[in-house]
Amino acid sequence: MSLVTLTGIAKSHGAQHLFADVNLQITAGRRIAIVGPNGAGKTTLLEIITGEQEADTGTVTRGKDLAIGYLRQEVAETQGRSVLAEVLAGAGTVSGIERRMRHIEAEMAEDPAADELAELMDEYGRLQHRFEQLGGWSLEAEARRILAGLGFAQGDMDRDVGEFSGGWMMRVALGRLLLANPDQLAFVVAAAEPDPNLRMLDRLLVAAERERIPALIVVNKIDLTGRKAATEVFDLYAGLEYPVLYVSAKTGMGIEELRRVLAGKLTAIAGRSGVGKSSLLNAVQPGLALPTLTVSQATGKGRHATVFPELFALDGGGYVADTPGLRAFALWDIEPTEVDAYFREIRPVVQDCAFSDCTHLHEPGCAVLQAVEDGRIDAGRYESYLRIRLGEEE
Repeated sequence: MSLVTLTGIAKSHGAQHLFADVNLQITAGRRIAIVGPNGAGKTTLLEIITGEQEADTGTVTRGKDLAIGYLRQEVAETQGRSVLAEVLAGAGTVSGIERRMRHIEAEMAEDPAADELAELMDEYGRLQHRFEQLGGWSLEAEARRILAGLGFAQGDMDRDVGEFSGGWMMRVALGRLLLANPDQLAFVVAAAEPDPNLRMLDRLLVAAERERIPALIVVNKIDLTGRKAATEVFDLYAGLEYPVLYVSAKTGMGIEELRRVLAGKLTAIAGRSGVGKSSLLNAVQPGLALPTLTVSQATGKGRHATVFPELFALDGGGYVADTPGLRAFALWDIEPTEVDAYFREIRPVVQDCAFSDCTHLHEPGCAVLQAVEDGRIDAGRYESYLRIRLGEEE
């Protein structure tokens, strides 16, 4: 089955000729690498495939009802720092103290005068005490644990972050957030444009359960569907005791309640591209002027307004970290046997299964399967459980 077919594609930018007579057929299940030096036109070719750019000549044929996701690799500003250093940079106060300690060490190595050396040693001692109080010595080990859980090999953690693709950069961004140890995670979904992806939401909730971080769900763009229609979709999560807020960045509906929920806490905000995370933050605190991007008409998916998590202080107290938009989200370092513990409605039912090693896939006497059949466990949530347990990516 052909998903995208390129025939005789050519493209130039001004006097710069990028490529000509490109013929390519992308079929279901096929992996294709586009390789070339900087400036060769790799990004341009991707944008022609997605429909974000037009070719000078040639044709692009896309399958009917095909939605193409494109994760932008806007990482130039992060080059020159290792993956580990990039994650540690998200540790806020601890990271700043460590940088100052390294700077003082360099100054002391230059053999300063006795009085200057005494001042440096005094400051270093105070910083070291504060660093220990904040758990700084264990910070690198914790960062490495988080990165390993996100799929990074130990050797990759010391590589330049600019060497990694956009998908891996999203994992680095998530690592920064987890290291910051937020008070709560706010998962933003849209009531429409783009349509809610509940399977991705379930994966985000599993990540929160695993890290034992309280999670809330913020349903944006309810001006497009109305409160009643949105409630019919998301009441399931309220029944699982996840706080659900219904808001509209466009009309201001529910923004005051969201402002109260964020006050006094460090909140990490995550969600798909195009759901309106940056627009919500601008509505919560006018003046932030965060960049916002609309949903691409060619792909039906959002474009990223944020590259790495940024921490913003709120006038009402507290901080929010705006994260890059997620196009897909996979879970790493989770054993299949522990997945049921991260689904609130499945966890208490497991004890009633006939077999202690029940996988909840096909066994006779499985209490989980019976609960799905009875409607006590939502079929969609059970599908999410199956995908995660079987190692399928979203």
